[in-house]
Amino acid sequence: MKKKDLLLKVWAEQVRSLSYDIEDRLDEFMVHVGSRSLSQQLTKLKYRHRIAVQIRNLKARIETAGTHATT
Repeated sequence: MKKKDLLLKVWAEQVRSLSYDIEDRLDEFMVHVGSRSLSQQLTKLKYRHRIAVQIRNLKARIETAGTHATT
């Protein structure tokens, strides 16, 4: 397998894994929000912080995958 083909395969696997993780975070958020009113959930600092950290981690993974796609 050529190096470029291998890199493309690795990148596609990273993007696929990332998309599953994003879907999981969205599902988790919807379940958590659905159990209480949205205003109650958004006022809880601990929960908001956890979601922010997860989004930040996903964003970093997206940027890394994007960098690999252009090299």
